[in-house]
Amino acid sequence: MNKMIQWVLAAILTLCGATMLTSCTNDDDPVTPPTDEVEAQLQKMTLREKVGQLF
Repeated sequence: MNKMIQWVLAAILTLCGATMLTSCTNDDDPVTPPTDEVEAQLQKMTLREKVGQLF
């Protein structure tokens, strides 16, 4: 029983490790900064308005 638990744990750790290592890619699109118009609108908004847009 103890050997089986060790093998199951090893299999789970292997799968999790493989998933984490293969899920990261280096071909992401660059992030463009917001325009001045959007930046001005964000500065005028209150925190309540900003949070309200998230939900």
